[in-house]
Amino acid sequence: MSGIHISFYLKAGRIHVFSQSLRCLGNPGRICFLIARDGQTLMMRPHKSRDFISHKVPREVYGGGRPFEVSSRRLCRVLAGIHGWDCNCSYRAPGKAAEGSKEILFFLDKADMLCV
Repeated sequence: MSGIHISFYLKAGRIHVFSQSLRCLGNPGRICFLIARDGQTLMMRPHKSRDFISHKVPREVYGGGRPFEVSSRRLCRVLAGIHGWDCNCSYRAPGKAAEGSKEILFFLDKADMLCV
């Protein structure tokens, strides 16, 4: 797999999206997440409109001026429950850009714990 990753900071309820992942999507202004029914993969893709499922990506993220984090305690808790993750730790999941489309699949079942 490539250097595409996403991190979940469960204690803080935040998701850190790496700028390389966003660049693979063509530097979108908004993104959304879709989780597979079995909870094993999380898809990130560009989103055109402002609504309840989209997240705005600040322009400064692409210039390296700031990291991009999404606050979602609920999504973090759902994923922790599905995968048996320790809510006091953080996890990083590898991803892969989908061939021929602007979507990234993150493999949650292959996530590594970042703290001990």
